[in-house]
Amino acid sequence: MDATCLTRAQRDQLRQQAEARGLPCLLVSFEADDATLRRRIEKRASRQGVAVEESLAVLAQQQQRFEPFADEERLHLVHLDTTADNAAESLLSLIEEHVKLA
Repeated sequence: MDATCLTRAQRDQLRQQAEARGLPCLLVSFEADDATLRRRIEKRASRQGVAVEESLAVLAQQQQRFEPFADEERLHLVHLDTTADNAAESLLSLIEEHVKLA
């Protein structure tokens, strides 16, 4: 499932739903520095014809609401630097590694 789960409660709920169905669960933290995020948002807003300020305000709200990952969540968590040239390949490797460990 692809979701912006900013709070632990949201992440716990999705993880519990997966586990109740016997499905594996992997949290992927897609990460980028603030300058990269702003550039991406500005580009997307321009392309979609929406106000950049509103889109940046959403980013600011998300950053404020984000609750850091708890120790228990880290068992299911991988971090991905989305600014890396090989981000897609890295994600695939991280998933494969996590599946082998599970």
